[in-house]
Amino acid sequence: RAENSHMLTKFNIASQKYMQLEEENSLLRSYAMDLSLKLQSLTMAMQWAGVLNDVDLGSSTGFIDTTDIKSCYLPSISHP
Repeated sequence: RAENSHMLTKFNIASQKYMQLEEENSLLRSYAMDLSLKLQSLTMAMQWAGVLNDVDLGSSTGFIDTTDIKSCYLPSISHP
């Protein structure tokens, strides 16, 4: 009986840790999706502004090829 109780305790602890990891993974997946959408939005804005050349937003890696960047900055607006 003592061994069964010990095994049950270990199982319950493992189950709790598993649930915590699942919760953390879900949160991280949510963050990743949010960041991906923000990156896509920024990329589209940079394309519209003419900073990027033909960047494939549907690439398999999800990353922008930095060789397509014309300029590292947008021109600043000078005030009179």
